[in-house]
Amino acid sequence: MNKGLDHNKRTGALLFSSLTAAALGLMSLNTNVVKADSNSGTQDTAQSFNRNDNDIRVETRVANNTISQANNQGATADNANTTAPEGNTNGTTDNADETQNGSVESPQGNNKDSNSQTSAGNDQPETDITKNENKISTKTIKTGKWGNADESYDSDTNVLTVSGSHDKDNPTIVSNAGLVAGFLGQNGPDPECTHVKKVIFDGYFKVVGDVKSVFIRLRGLTDIEGLENVDTSEATTMYAWFSQCSSLKHVDLSHFNTSNVKNMSYMFDRCTNLEDLDLSKFDTSQVKDMSYMFVGCKSLKELDLQNFDTSQVTNMSWMFAGCESLAKLNVTSFNTANVKDMSYMFNHCASLTNIDVHSFDTKNVENMKAMFSMYYSYSSDTSSVFGWDSSLVSLDLSNFNTSKVTDMSLMFMKCTKLKDLNISSFDTSQVTTMNSMFQGCNKLTYLDLRNFDTANVIDMSYMFRDTNSLVGLNLSSFNTSKVKSMSQMFYLYADPKEDGKYPKLSNLRTLDISNFDMSSNGSTYDMLKGHQNLLVLKLGKGNKLVSIMGLDTPGTWLNVGKKTMQDPEGSEKWSSGDLMKNWQVGAKDETYVRETTITAHYQDEKGKTLAPDETYTGTYSTPYEAKVKEIPGYVLTAMPKNAKGLIGENVDDIMFIYQKPTDNVNGKTPVKAADVTVHYEDENGNQIAPNVILSGNVGDGYQTETKTISGYTLKTRPNNATGFFTSQPQDVVYVYTKNDQSAKEPGKEPGQEPSDNDNSHNSSGNTKPNKKGTHKTNKKANKEGKSTAKPNNGCEQLSKSNGASKKTRTLAQTGSDRKSQIGMLLLGISALVLSLLGVGTKRRRKE
Repeated sequence: MNKGLDHNKRTGALLFSSLTAAALGLMSLNTNVVKADSNSGTQDTAQSFNRNDNDIRVETRVANNTISQANNQGATADNANTTAPEGNTNGTTDNADETQNGSVESPQGNNKDSNSQTSAGNDQPETDITKNENKISTKTIKTGKWGNADESYDSDTNVLTVSGSHDKDNPTIVSNAGLVAGFLGQNGPDPECTHVKKVIFDGYFKVVGDVKSVFIRLRGLTDIEGLENVDTSEATTMYAWFSQCSSLKHVDLSHFNTSNVKNMSYMFDRCTNLEDLDLSKFDTSQVKDMSYMFVGCKSLKELDLQNFDTSQVTNMSWMFAGCESLAKLNVTSFNTANVKDMSYMFNHCASLTNIDVHSFDTKNVENMKAMFSMYYSYSSDTSSVFGWDSSLVSLDLSNFNTSKVTDMSLMFMKCTKLKDLNISSFDTSQVTTMNSMFQGCNKLTYLDLRNFDTANVIDMSYMFRDTNSLVGLNLSSFNTSKVKSMSQMFYLYADPKEDGKYPKLSNLRTLDISNFDMSSNGSTYDMLKGHQNLLVLKLGKGNKLVSIMGLDTPGTWLNVGKKTMQDPEGSEKWSSGDLMKNWQVGAKDETYVRETTITAHYQDEKGKTLAPDETYTGTYSTPYEAKVKEIPGYVLTAMPKNAKGLIGENVDDIMFIYQKPTDNVNGKTPVKAADVTVHYEDENGNQIAPNVILSGNVGDGYQTETKTISGYTLKTRPNNATGFFTSQPQDVVYVYTKNDQSAKEPGKEPGQEPSDNDNSHNSSGNTKPNKKGTHKTNKKANKEGKSTAKPNNGCEQLSKSNGASKKTRTLAQTGSDRKSQIGMLLLGISALVLSLLGVGTKRRRKE
């Protein structure tokens, strides 16, 4: 009874467990199938939502940034001087009220519902997650007038629109007007006018009379649209039209009619980014003022003005100043007969190597100050003030008539590469200032100024300062009776690298100032400082020497007296300081020569002293001849070029360089030679055998050998296969030709190496390693030396695999789970069947 009861309990438990397993399998299967579909849909929905959300966030940021950018545009604008060019007294609106003609603020948006309009001060954008339709606008429209034309400025787009007549035969007249952006802010650190990026001329216009400074100070301007619709045939001035448009790179002026224009000064002043300019259609026959026309156009590289008629021009000052990139300039057609001012005309044209000014008629020119100088300090932009680099090498001004010129100061200042200067025709009779005229021309070697009439000059300060290469200087005609300043007239700068000395900076040997009249008691501060190699100083009765003149030449000065410079009288022997102190004005004319010493050194190739130095002392032009010394165990490598000469002509020390002899005769030590390297190469210069290095002593012979190299045949035997060792390294190159290997061996391609396995790649596509662990490769190379092995495609397979896995990642996992669930279901059903079979069997036994 109990056994039957227990059996029934076990049978019931088994049935219950089987049914439960089957049910769970069914539930799990159905749930996960749904879950796989649900996950896929949810993922797509989430991605879609995230995209919309990102769009909202991006558009919100754009709306907010639009406000910020509109207010901060131009923060990096050019900080050049905002002061209007000189002479700008009429026709401008520098102090124009920003609310001129009434400014109107009109925020605009995309809202169609008037109840949802956003105020101009509200910078919080409305957003719609699904449509993203609403965007914030803080657009401000300002209006003004340019002559009879209406204007509007959109602060959102930074576009200024000038509206006029659309009847070409009846254009809008603009006369006696000024700035096209005059109704915008012009002053302050960040004026509103500098934010304008584009100007649109909508309609037809005619400029009449005096219209100045049209686009002045529009530093953010990059584009002008409709300029061809502006008729300039009756314009009389184009003064400063594009002044300080520092962002403008290109402007088309081919349609401009300039036949009545008289003033083009400052027209392109400081258009610093202007890259090209075609003015071939300009009619300049009436123009009188071209001063500052291209000043500061530092990006212009070429300018062809051969069509310019300059017959009426009187002022060309600063015309090309600061055009530092200008490499080509054609001014050969210029008629300068009426020009009075050429000051700073080519100032700081640092890229010009030559300027052809043969056509220039300068008979009426009065001012040539800094005409070719590299000194440039125009405007508040100091970036080029000390830009001394010059490309000008030669300059022929022999045709110049300078009879009316009064100012030649700074004329050639800092022409650092100028070697050839012809000013033989210069008439300086009216010149009053020559300060810094040749300052910094440190490549000039001779200046013959015998034709200079300096009777009216009052300032010669810095005139020859830092002309370090000058060897000859003729000032015999100089009249200095009116000169008030000779400060640093001949001053040479001390290079700190020379430790306060000037041996490589001073080349002037003779200075004759005996005709100088210093009775006016003008300043002579540091007039003679820095001339360390000066050997002859000629003084006259009119010279007044004082200690502040700075003569610091070392050594002893001897008076020549009645003898010669090579054999001076020497009754007066003074240092430079004593000469300044003891010289008496009006006493006499005297020439002083300085005793100087030249030294001969005897050294080996490493600078080691082998014998005592020898010195040769004398005055200017005293002959000398240094003697060769016999030094045991050494021979002289070469005779120095300056071993013989005249003192003063040669200032460098004499260097006798010795080396040990090249043989063992008489027990002398041989000199080790440089190595000879033997190379073995194929026709492409590739090494095919190890190099051989031969060593020996200077003068010894060497002999190289060929090598037998498998697969190669010698092509060229070098000419220096045998030779002698020298102090210089030598290379011997044997060139081989690769043998023909086109014949195939059974089962192998030509050049193929035998392998342990027919398969050159394993299953993963990688090269199979050999026994030493290195990869086997085909040793045959193409002509460029590149490996002929095929690339492994494993990366391509991996890429494809990765691409597939991305698409099936979620469903692949779901499929794996489904197999497990089906297995559980089958297991439950099997258990149920077995349980039922067991119950049936038991019942049959009982029966």
